[in-house]
Amino acid sequence: MKLGVALNKNTALEQIPMICKIGYDSYFISWSDDSEHLTRVAKSGAEHGLELTSLHAPFSHVNRLWEVGEEGDTVEAELARCIEDCARLEVPVLVSHPFIGFKDHTPTPYGPIRYRRLGELAQRLGVRIAIENVEGEEYLDALLPTLRDLPSIGFCLDTGHEMCYNKGRDMLADYGDMLCYLHINSNMGVTDPAGEITFLDDAHMLPFDGIADMEFLAKRLKKLNYQGHLTMELVKENRRDRTCNDIYKSLSDEAYFTEAYRRVARLADLIEKN
Repeated sequence: MKLGVALNKNTALEQIPMICKIGYDSYFISWSDDSEHLTRVAKSGAEHGLELTSLHAPFSHVNRLWEVGEEGDTVEAELARCIEDCARLEVPVLVSHPFIGFKDHTPTPYGPIRYRRLGELAQRLGVRIAIENVEGEEYLDALLPTLRDLPSIGFCLDTGHEMCYNKGRDMLADYGDMLCYLHINSNMGVTDPAGEITFLDDAHMLPFDGIADMEFLAKRLKKLNYQGHLTMELVKENRRDRTCNDIYKSLSDEAYFTEAYRRVARLADLIEKN
């Protein structure tokens, strides 16, 4: 199976030769409105024999998609630009969050309407939108069942988010038929004694650290006959007031990405053995 990792869009040009040397097959970066920079990163990846498998859409205001009005229109237009850049650079997938926030839990009809328009644009341009499991899972559940008829709409499983934002819910049991992309990582689950979910638990630790069950993941992916890239989305540093990522502090970037490669290769072996 092909193995990939997220790169920081600002340092990707420096990181691409390093991950090529380590042995990775692919990478992804966050979308940028600097189209020239995106082009340079994609070109560098291709020159090193690496596949740019996705762009990650902005999400800081994605909750506005569920609202009527100019702010929602602006976010929808930005996502349309992301899709167009994917098509221009021949990147097959745009990963998009369905929502951001922890207080609102009431989806409106506008989210599915806007995502359907975006899905229709993506279909015309040969791009697939992979909607990711994040906080506010009610919004994901309001989108995916109503958009199953669009081949351009898929699901991105974030294995760490499954542990904290989804409290261990098996997201593939509901949306495995739509799976088209992975963000592989781990964390320590919901750590607040009262069960409050916050972004601080989203540690993005290496696979096989934390509580995400990689053997269970391997069995599920094997059952689904998943053929896509095994792509990690990792964070080396701690979230505020957290210490679980201290175990990576002594590692250089190259040593960290090398260890990450060993971990995802181990996951690939588990999938093959199941």
